[in-house]
This record gives sequence, C-alpha cells and structure tokens, in this order.
Amino acid sequence: MIFAESVYAGILAVVPSWLVLRAWRRYHALNSATKTNVFLIRTALALVTFALGVLLFVVAIANVEERRGPFRLFERFPLPEVGLINLLLCVGSLLISLFISRETPEFVSVRRSILGACIYLGIVWLLVIGAH
Repeated sequence: MIFAESVYAGILAVVPSWLVLRAWRRYHALNSATKTNVFLIRTALALVTFALGVLLFVVAIANVEERRGPFRLFERFPLPEVGLINLLLCVGSLLISLFISRETPEFVSVRRSILGACIYLGIVWLLVIGAH
C-alpha cells in the first residue's frame, strides 16, 4: 500500500517537478537571446511553475489528510475550479512557448522542455479534475 502511494506521488509530483526544473536549467544555459524571446520564455516558465506549485500544494495537503486525519481543507477547497484554472495556465504556457523562436538550438531545447512540462502537467491536472 505504501509502495503504491509512493508511485502515485512520484507520478503526480516528482516527474512534473523534474520537467519544470529541466526547463529552468535550459533557460539559464541560454547565452544570447532577444528581448522578445526572453520575455516569452520567462512568461511560459512562470505560468508552468505556478501550476506546478499549486499541484505540489494539493499533493502535500492530500498526503497530510491521509496520514493525520481530515483537515477538511478539501471540503472548502474548490478543487475542480482550481484544477481548471491551472489547466488553463498550462495551456497558456504551451501556447506562449509555440511563439518562441527556433533560430538556435538553445531556444529549441528550452521550447521542447517547456512543451513537455506543459503537456505532462496538463494531463495531471485533467486527472485531478476527473478524480474529484
């Protein structure tokens, strides 16, 4: 039972965290970028990072409620609405990342990382919305 919970938490928390951190690492590796590309990259990364932070908060609260007893936070916490908002943030980040230039391999690398993180987080938020 504990192993299954660890796998579930890993799928929902560790994998998207790794994807977002990989996108940030690739962003910091950029040597030269135009102001437009930097703005687009920062905006896309901010949106996907915020969606990840909310996901980590939801997973942490769910784990605390399972182990310590009901906080009753999820009774007052509109999880489907929060999930929908974060799904829209992921879609917005995905759309913004489509406008990032493909003129250098570094831009392509950052763009792919952001796209991967957005798609994975979007699927996870769909699962969270559907499970509630």
